[in-house]
Amino acid sequence: SYGRDNKMIRVNGLGAKILATQALGKISVNGRGGELVLASLFRNAIPFDVINANLFWQSDSSGWQMISRDISISNEDLNLSATLLLSQSGDGALPLMDLRSHLKLSNANSVPRYLPSKIMSIETVNWLDKAFKKEYNYLKIIQ
Repeated sequence: SYGRDNKMIRVNGLGAKILATQALGKISVNGRGGELVLASLFRNAIPFDVINANLFWQSDSSGWQMISRDISISNEDLNLSATLLLSQSGDGALPLMDLRSHLKLSNANSVPRYLPSKIMSIETVNWLDKAFKKEYNYLKIIQ
């Protein structure tokens, strides 16, 4: 758990192994049968059957960067794979994030579960809830 009240991030069912020196490191994250609770974004906890990721970072006087080329999350509704590059130069410029993902949803009716409804207008949330009905049986989003 991290944070306070509705800003809290909580992940149940997750394990991590960290190997690090002052200049570089690796975090291996894996989990089975858990959930992500991010009350400031989502209406409910997001369950996962499997989550795996390897994050590598390095730091020196020119800045730091974190890279992952193998993030994967799955549950009964979705299969997600992603890559991440997060970097910041040593000159204090804003960080750069490049997140690319491939998401397969097995049923469009499950889309509302994954929308950041807590930061959307109620009109938009209501419209999207109605837009994704059970008639759809497959939705594929590529970002």
